[in-house]
Amino acid sequence: MLKNPKVCLTAWYLVLIAGIGCTENESPIISDDGEDMTPTSNTAPAAFDLIEVPNDGVVFNINEVTFSWEAASDPDGDSVSYDVYIGTEPTDVSLLFGRVTSPEYEFSGRFKINKTYFWKVIAKDGKGGETESTSTFSFITRNINIPDEPISAEASFPIRFKHTTTVYDDRMWVVGGATRNGVTNSLIPYNDVWYSTDGIAWEEATENAAFSARSGHVALNYEDKLWVIGGNDGDLINDVWQSTDGWNWTQVTANADFPPMAGHKAIIFNDKMWIFYGSEVWTSTDGATWTKVNLKVPFPERTNYSVSIMDEKLWIVCGYIDVDSYKSDVWYSEDGEAWIENGREPWLSPRFDTGIVAFDDTLYIFGGRTGQFLQLSDELWTLTSRFDDIWHSNLTHNSTFGPRIWPTYTVYNDKIYMIAGAKSDFDGLGMNDVWVFD
Repeated sequence: MLKNPKVCLTAWYLVLIAGIGCTENESPIISDDGEDMTPTSNTAPAAFDLIEVPNDGVVFNINEVTFSWEAASDPDGDSVSYDVYIGTEPTDVSLLFGRVTSPEYEFSGRFKINKTYFWKVIAKDGKGGETESTSTFSFITRNINIPDEPISAEASFPIRFKHTTTVYDDRMWVVGGATRNGVTNSLIPYNDVWYSTDGIAWEEATENAAFSARSGHVALNYEDKLWVIGGNDGDLINDVWQSTDGWNWTQVTANADFPPMAGHKAIIFNDKMWIFYGSEVWTSTDGATWTKVNLKVPFPERTNYSVSIMDEKLWIVCGYIDVDSYKSDVWYSEDGEAWIENGREPWLSPRFDTGIVAFDDTLYIFGGRTGQFLQLSDELWTLTSRFDDIWHSNLTHNSTFGPRIWPTYTVYNDKIYMIAGAKSDFDGLGMNDVWVFD
């Protein structure tokens, strides 16, 4: 008779369980992505390397890029698949596409222009074995294309300048502006509203919006509404209007907290509408109540400067001090209250009334007025923030679009659109052409 049957049974149970755990019929361990992770004797794929992108590493077609690499053999005869990783820093890449079964991947999408990308490939055998490509390669994408001709030499909307442009409801919108009386040279303002999905065909939403005909105003897309703010309708005004369709407009306030103004700048930043006018900055979340920003570290007083957003910062470029003083300095702020000068030497001649737009992590600065006689410029400068510094270059010389004043610039469907404007301050009725930079 067994002296302690409970102990013997327990021992037998443990032996039985241990035996089951060691059988050859053990169920495989499958990962969430379907890979067999069961511990076995496995050898990772053999070493392999990448094949350079053609054209000495310069990519001209940013929408279609073919990545190629050597095939990785597997010592165990396992099937090999590949994961392609890419990023803008060699040590910070992320998965672009996984489980590629051949040593080539044709990317279809869009890379940003004028940017260096780093890429590598990891070969996998489906059993936990992984081998990273011997090298991490890089390529640089082309610079922006400067157009030789407009996409529309005479758009459907009348010639104009001092209008405003924004993107709303997957369309570009042109709102108001002015032309000149051919005899008296006086301004003739508009209160029409136009829209387009390609910059070529334009439809008129309304010929006579509820707000007064005006120029020098701003338009914004904020909280799923179109907004028109301030301007000059014969007098400086500080009213605010909104619309959900571009046809029907509602006045939010006839007399906002900020002073009557024209030629001001507006932008959406930190979930607020921001208005810049001279040395004053105002914000609002509803268009009815506006709060003046306390500039703890202000930028130097000026007018006719440019404002944009890059790297989650507000940027101010150039500006007008008086008839003998223009600026070419650059200031930025992370909160709109404390402003920091970039600190580099002037990188273009002092000027004001430039156009500015942020596109693919770069600020593009167009034209402006410069020199003793306020010549209009057709230069296009880039300003890119990298490692708390600024790199810049001039991309145009004797452009086909020519010097102009008071056009508008907007980014739509991965392109920069330049719309209308005038050839000089006091002479000329304006233009209604449309140009694309991509």
